[in-house]
Amino acid sequence: MRDADATDAAKVRYQIKGRRLTSHNNSRQLGALRDLPAQAFDVLAAVLFQEDYRVLRAALIPHVRVVELAKRVERTNSWRFLLRDAIWSVLGVRDVIADLQRAEASWAFVLTEDSKVSNSRSITNRE
Repeated sequence: MRDADATDAAKVRYQIKGRRLTSHNNSRQLGALRDLPAQAFDVLAAVLFQEDYRVLRAALIPHVRVVELAKRVERTNSWRFLLRDAIWSVLGVRDVIADLQRAEASWAFVLTEDSKVSNSRSITNRE
């Protein structure tokens, strides 16, 4: 599965890239994409995170669109991809922010509940 970070039940190969935006650095450049013409992945799963790591935006971008929009960087032997707002209006791109925010909220709930259980055990053990 070289250059693919994940696959789904349908054997679709995903390259996963994320970028945290901060008040000091709001660059939307994702990590380097290597050997792009080889099509080692089918879909780029790209996420922008807020400074506190909450999901800001997320998209599934078909490989063909990544190839069209990425810029070759000879110095690093890679391709540069900027996750600009316009990406969400590109044909074939799927906005998955709602899916990730639901997952984020679900995990926040689980972590909160786990914390409550741990705290109640701690109190019980002290008694």
